Amino acid sequence: MMSFRFLALAAFTVLTVGANPLMYKDSGLQEQLPITKAEYCCIDHPNKPTTPPQSTYDCSQLTALGKERCVSVFGGSTCTWAAGDDCNSGPKECTRVSHIEIHNNMKIDVGRCDGPCEDGKCKPSKYDRKQFEDADGNVKEVLIIAACECSGCAAEEAHTSVEIPVGKCSGRCPSQQESRTCLAGVFDQYSTANGAETATPSPALQAGWLQACSAGWTSSFDNFADNVCFGHTFSTGCFQQGKCPLKGAKLRFCTKASRFALTHTDSIMLGIGGSGLWGMRMTTLNGGTWNRHEELCMTLDLDNLPPNGAGVTSILSDIEAAGHLDFGMQDDSAVDGLALSLEYEDCLVCRPSVSTISSLYTPRGVKDFENIEDCDCIDGSECQRAKHIKTYFPGTIFETTVDVGQCVGRCPRLSRCTPKEYTDMGIKAPEGKRGVRVIKSCACQKFVFGSIDIIKPL
Repeated sequence: MMSFRFLALAAFTVLTVGANPLMYKDSGLQEQLPITKAEYCCIDHPNKPTTPPQSTYDCSQLTALGKERCVSVFGGSTCTWAAGDDCNSGPKECTRVSHIEIHNNMKIDVGRCDGPCEDGKCKPSKYDRKQFEDADGNVKEVLIIAACECSGCAAEEAHTSVEIPVGKCSGRCPSQQESRTCLAGVFDQYSTANGAETATPSPALQAGWLQACSAGWTSSFDNFADNVCFGHTFSTGCFQQGKCPLKGAKLRFCTKASRFALTHTDSIMLGIGGSGLWGMRMTTLNGGTWNRHEELCMTLDLDNLPPNGAGVTSILSDIEAAGHLDFGMQDDSAVDGLALSLEYEDCLVCRPSVSTISSLYTPRGVKDFENIEDCDCIDGSECQRAKHIKTYFPGTIFETTVDVGQCVGRCPRLSRCTPKEYTDMGIKAPEGKRGVRVIKSCACQKFVFGSIDIIKPL
């Protein structure tokens, strides 16, 4: 019986608390009444700071946004969530209350009006003036609320939309190192009806690998001569050396064994400077045979070539450094056509280079807006510091220009290009002094549980 009563009480408690978790504190279990939504409020924290901007923050404006927003503003030490009678902790009548503002690095209690009014609003009825000298010896004056009254004529909160230029970087960075496919010969099934198709072997290829062919060589596609080698060089007209690295290269070729004997001894060569880097017998490349009139069309990935026993499976870095590719066929087979496809890294990125920082000052704080005024194409192939010149308070006596820098570039998987070394400097501002962080160097930092390991400044 006791167990049943305990369960029933627990069920009643869960249902009640689930409906409204906050209850009046001073009533017993039988007299508890749920607090309505209208009785929740956001009020000043007991330990609310006495210096701006926290001291001047109006917590009541967060009531409509709920507890989570109320207790999170400024780190949770400015506002607190309350209910019931705690929401009526303000003045009982229209009166002046303390309100601290910073003027020329001085804390001044300028005051504000607060409290209920039956008709109208609680507003200032009397002002005092406080004078002081700024750092340059100029006399300044601040209005101080001395007294308040209820009045039917008063200012009320209103908002307007203001268009603020913020700029953005757009467009694609031009680069000669764009992906391309270079053709030699015509893939026309070895037809000679369209005239001569001539290859262009480089002088180095002619004096090197081709010179070793016993019966000479030809620079003609679709040539089925006996014991005659074929050669062609994809030169700098195809390769474009620059900032962006070669990401990939693929060579497509079509070849056909002639009617003469010993076609099974033929082989293919890829190289630079007239010398071979990789080669393979056609019997191996064709799956075991290379007899008379057999044909083969194949695409070779130059970064992942078929193993030939010599240990070379990639010639990508070699042809990128040399800026050309030699192709050779030895020596009883005709070549119909060649197509070399080059893919370069899209390493140039469009990023801000010149910006202005404008500040909007309101009684609720300062809001900064960055307006991007110019952009540059930056090499983003690896993590590096790039310039980013920012001008603060443009067109004012506080105008200051600083190259704050930015981190740009690719990083390995699960890492990001972030500041490694930085310095903090102070600049003059209307509110006194403002800190600006200047990036000195960048590095790839590893992710840790969705964040980044940041190296502390040196």
